Amino acid sequence: MPSRAGKDTGVTIMLTEWTFYFRTVDDSPATIGLFTDISEPIPAYPHLACVILTMQCPSEHGMSDTVEPDKLDVIDDQLGEHLLRTVNALYVGRMSKHGERTLYYYIPSTSGLKSAVQQLMANYPSYRYRLSHRIDPQWTEYFDWLKPKKVESWFVRNLEMIDNMEAEGDDLEVAREIDHWAHFTTKEARSGFLETVKLQGFQLRNAWLENEKTVKEPFGIQFYRAEPLTFDQVQHTVEFLCAKADDFHGTYDGWKAYFVVRELFTAVN
Repeated sequence: MPSRAGKDTGVTIMLTEWTFYFRTVDDSPATIGLFTDISEPIPAYPHLACVILTMQCPSEHGMSDTVEPDKLDVIDDQLGEHLLRTVNALYVGRMSKHGERTLYYYIPSTSGLKSAVQQLMANYPSYRYRLSHRIDPQWTEYFDWLKPKKVESWFVRNLEMIDNMEAEGDDLEVAREIDHWAHFTTKEARSGFLETVKLQGFQLRNAWLENEKTVKEPFGIQFYRAEPLTFDQVQHTVEFLCAKADDFHGTYDGWKAYFVVRELFTAVN
């Protein structure tokens, strides 16, 4: 995904941190691609604009088939560049679900928006689309709806880490100790979390206290459990640990695992 830029009163805004993740919406799968390097609303872009494309060949789950994503990506890229030139639109992301792909933009004004979209989409007469827009100065659609939640952020990181290890020759099916970290605001919360995860086979590795004056969640914990490093298994574990850390008003802080090569594992055993 190329970076996208807009101009805020003469200053170029360059977005480069593109994140892709999955979410369940109305009991159906959805995929979201988003530029996540926006930390606060941009006052010069108070309007939200959405172009909703109807997929021509959606799957039974409402996602695009194996061919159509390329066509949708072309429209996505061309429309983003066209709206940047014509109405100074800042493209922030997209969502695919229920047989539709929604493209999200923030713009300074809605003046000229409809005609600009019509002009570009005239090149794709076989595609049905809808245009909607509303005032959103606080960027609630971006921060409250599109931005990934904690566990959704881990989906991307887990996938990248596991893909990298598999590419280097790791035998993901082999169980090994996987260490995890979490932080809490109180000692009692940390203890409650530990007792809860122990019921699922986790064991304590280490616990510590950081500077309470400078760290919001100073009560840290490292714990582990032996299991395969397959994506489904790791994602299930991380979702569980994120939820339990939230229950005790803490933060799950990641995992680490040793590299296991099939030949070495076979030789030792």
